[in-house]
Amino acid sequence: MDLFAKQIIQRKIFFVVLIIGLLHGLVYVFLIPPWQHYDEPGHFEYVWMIANHDTFPEKGEYDNEIRQDILDSLKMNHFFSYQNIEYLEEVVDTIDPIWIGITQVGDPPLYYTIASIPLRILKNASLETQLYVTRFLSLIIFLLIVWVAWQFAKEISPPQHPFRYLLPLTLVLIPGFVDHLTALNNDGMAVLINSLVMLSGIRLLKYGKNWSRILLLVLFSILAFYTKSSIWLSIIIALIAIFLSFFDYKRQWIGITVIVLFFIANLFILFEMGDVAFWFRNTRQTENTKVNTTYGSAIQIDVNQRNFQTNSLYQTIPLKENDSLKNKVVTLGAWIWGTPDKEASLPFLMILTNDNERIFLDSKKIELTLEPVFYATHFQLPDDFQRLFVVLQPFVASEDQGTVYYQNPVMADGEFPISSIPALDSDSLQGTWYGTSFENMVRNSSLKKEWPKFRPEIVNIFAIIDPRISEAANWLIYSLDIEGTGWYIQSTLERLFRTFWGQFGWGNVNLIGHKPYRILLVFSFLSLFLFMIFTKKNLKKERILMSFWLLLFVFASLFFAWFTGISMRAYFGKSYAPVARFIYPSIFVIISFLVFGWSSWIASLATNKKKILLIIYILFFMFIDIMAIYTNLLYYNL
Repeated sequence: MDLFAKQIIQRKIFFVVLIIGLLHGLVYVFLIPPWQHYDEPGHFEYVWMIANHDTFPEKGEYDNEIRQDILDSLKMNHFFSYQNIEYLEEVVDTIDPIWIGITQVGDPPLYYTIASIPLRILKNASLETQLYVTRFLSLIIFLLIVWVAWQFAKEISPPQHPFRYLLPLTLVLIPGFVDHLTALNNDGMAVLINSLVMLSGIRLLKYGKNWSRILLLVLFSILAFYTKSSIWLSIIIALIAIFLSFFDYKRQWIGITVIVLFFIANLFILFEMGDVAFWFRNTRQTENTKVNTTYGSAIQIDVNQRNFQTNSLYQTIPLKENDSLKNKVVTLGAWIWGTPDKEASLPFLMILTNDNERIFLDSKKIELTLEPVFYATHFQLPDDFQRLFVVLQPFVASEDQGTVYYQNPVMADGEFPISSIPALDSDSLQGTWYGTSFENMVRNSSLKKEWPKFRPEIVNIFAIIDPRISEAANWLIYSLDIEGTGWYIQSTLERLFRTFWGQFGWGNVNLIGHKPYRILLVFSFLSLFLFMIFTKKNLKKERILMSFWLLLFVFASLFFAWFTGISMRAYFGKSYAPVARFIYPSIFVIISFLVFGWSSWIASLATNKKKILLIIYILFFMFIDIMAIYTNLLYYNL
């Protein structure tokens, strides 16, 4: 069979894949009731305002008239009962602006501008009709993504390799992806634009520097800026591709070395050492939280007239300690001194209950002196709670000013005499208190460990852009405390995995069956095992640069997902674990890990065995798809 005939066959196979994608997409367009996708009401409001207002809406604007219509539609379509928030339905009529969930007005406008075009024609149609029309537009974008996936697969795999059709086929068979990409939201456009950035960059790296390729990559990068913040990091990745394209194959390692050195140099520009490790910096003081004093190293909280917030430091007690502390009395103390004649609060505890309520166990106040004095307090812990935190917050009122120093903070399981002073070992890990041995649950009490903070100049830049960025940046640094915050990485990965495959109704509806995600976990590990085997056999040196560049997209998506979660105060309140829509922009690379091993295995077999393995692969996905559809039919009583 000549090359032309083989190309015709591959086009026919892709056409079949496209038809499957269309049919599967149509199922989800109509299967999911109105407003049962992430933030659909807020997305619709933005699209409707563009279609019906003379001016382009800006962040903070809203239209109570359309909000009332959306709210009426939410009630009519049983939104609140499906989401198990019936209590909210009772109070939404008293809220102004009218409640429709999270607003999207002010997001990058590209998708919303395009989605508003059909609504300009259908202004008199019902809201539900207008919603389904926008879902049809999302379906078209989804099919364009499938086409880009086919082009992507052709660029990174050998001619006639099964990967070329198995990648787009897998894409259209993943129920979670199809469900979300056929909804009204800007994620589909984000996936499309990011995929085009990816495809253009691959061609630039593969075929070499060419100004038309560079201009095309720049164009898609500009579109990325106007699409969604979740793909803004791809602009930097695109610039990296342009930079690397100026190096030929033999000198590519030079380009990668320059990028790594540039990244390391920026770390020195952004950060400086000097904060006490394992304490979350909830203070805008420019000084380090660790200082050297006449009495040795100490934790410093400096509150002056430039601060307009309650300044404090938090440390998480690791989850492994929780069970042993429930319904117990603990003793918390430290050596404290500071600005004389100032009244300051002693260290206290904060508890996050199982209902995500934050309870502060207050302690007494003391008058500061110029020399260290040991103070301690007893705290009765409840019989159940989620997480426990030690808090250093000397001044409760934001207008109070002064400097307070803490040395050797200690928390012990038990009711120790507060009039006595504990004797700690050199690392302050354990000691004796009133003749009784104990372990200190405050980590790094000796203050020997430091970690970074953003330089004051960088913090000032954050403050100019948005003061909230400074706080979010502190969450990033606090993530270095793996023992205290590592639980969030685990819960994030679990949430990403489940929603990637299929978790419907705003992520609240699990696949039916007895532990169905275990089947998917086994399949994923098997796929990764096959990937490693065949990658070792087939990876060529000229592909290393491309692989390195593509992995940057996965890192960017995972970082954005994780950072979105922690910036929503997940460490110290109700923990928001991000869902797979944040990583879908890099889905081509992610599912390549699943597909490459299988496709390479298929390619290595004789013709008859190829067909058998391919059928098994497709049947597995059909089983998951049927299970997902039945899950939604059952949940929505359809």
